[in-house]
Amino acid sequence: MSASEVETRPAGFAPEQGSGCRWPSARSGSRCSCWGLATRGSSRRPPGNFVPVAFGTGAFGLAIGGLWEFRANNVFGGTFALFYSAFLLTTALMLKVFQPGIVHASSQAAFNDAFGVWLILWCIFTFGLSVGAYHINMPAFVAFVLLAVPYGILGSPASRPRVTSATRSPRSVVGR
Repeated sequence: MSASEVETRPAGFAPEQGSGCRWPSARSGSRCSCWGLATRGSSRRPPGNFVPVAFGTGAFGLAIGGLWEFRANNVFGGTFALFYSAFLLTTALMLKVFQPGIVHASSQAAFNDAFGVWLILWCIFTFGLSVGAYHINMPAFVAFVLLAVPYGILGSPASRPRVTSATRSPRSVVGR
């Protein structure tokens, strides 16, 4: 291999000119879901669909934004956005789809315990992201710490969220 061949090789990966986004697309996607649900038209939706719709649109916006962050060579931003889109999607599924079956099979207290453990796991994961963000971006570090603390508080056994079943079986209505 000659010296001229070594000099012509690219030093590392650099995205093409114009690829990716210069603005934080993942945050904008989640903001759009919050804005859309806060508008006047959202009051006509049934209350049982509010949380899954909010989490679903937030997950969709974060997933698209995360893919754009990867394309712009922002690995940390893309990883955060895709992980949190999965968190929002699975939390919405847990609250809307799996909760009635868990409550029917065991009890509401068992579901509250499982949901508390879910929040504690995301508290640990978010603290891990904050360690990485400390070395990359200080505003992201503050945001991750401010996300992790409520997850830890809400997931602790002393203050577990008392999630009530969104759908009631005929037995619970009759009182048997």
